[in-house]
Amino acid sequence: MCKNTDDIQRACSFGVFGGSRIGFGEETEKEWTGPYFFIKRLLLAFKGSRSTKFLPLSSFCCKLYSSRSCNEVLSVGVANKEKEFDFERLFHSYTKIYILKCFHALLVVSGKAQSIFIGTRLVNLYAHLGDVSLSQKTFCMIESKDVYTWNSMISSYVRNGHFRESLICLNEMLSTADVKPNFYTFPPVLKACYNIIDGVRIHCWASKLGLEWDVFVAASLVHMYCRFQSSSVAFRIFKDMPYRDMGCWNAMISGFCQNGNAMEALSLLDEMRL
Repeated sequence: MCKNTDDIQRACSFGVFGGSRIGFGEETEKEWTGPYFFIKRLLLAFKGSRSTKFLPLSSFCCKLYSSRSCNEVLSVGVANKEKEFDFERLFHSYTKIYILKCFHALLVVSGKAQSIFIGTRLVNLYAHLGDVSLSQKTFCMIESKDVYTWNSMISSYVRNGHFRESLICLNEMLSTADVKPNFYTFPPVLKACYNIIDGVRIHCWASKLGLEWDVFVAASLVHMYCRFQSSSVAFRIFKDMPYRDMGCWNAMISGFCQNGNAMEALSLLDEMRL
């Protein structure tokens, strides 16, 4: 249930609704079918009369989604007569960005959008659907971010080709005193390095945090150095690994092949078979 006007304003003014008309772009213009107000439908979905008294304050919202679009969001999630929604089921139901925006508005009005867990899932889902700008806006709305939230934002940037932004996000994360990277943080940003200088700097951070010899991080370091024609450095890291899984062996063999070191690749393949 909406507890104050701030929730309504977030639902209406946040980027999930787009411009002053609160539209969803050309993709959903055809969905406009009548003078319905999505916020009204959302608020009335919750019990009690407290939420309805805020309806006049939401007039600045203009038109939101039609009843057809609203039903697309809610039809798969209504659980019982008390109008409780199965949010977990809803999370697995969206393949279109405009319906996810409606769901995000529902989460804001229901008071669940401030959850770190739900906010992080929204960050990932927006990125999966190709809208990294909404991932970033959702990320910024999460007040208390944990390491998984930061990792999700970094991965979202990398997944959508925003490599420089992922490095900036890592720098911001490292400057946050109460959150430190873990072994899931470094593999995506190592893929995002534009040059070996960025890679060496990230390598130093991983080493300082004691994550250099994690198999995921080490394999990513091998891949990064080979990508910048430094297979000798990559091989030294590979030989110093206390433990190697299949990914580490494959990264080093692939790196040798990429740099034209066919004999070394075959020799390492023979060693792997032993």
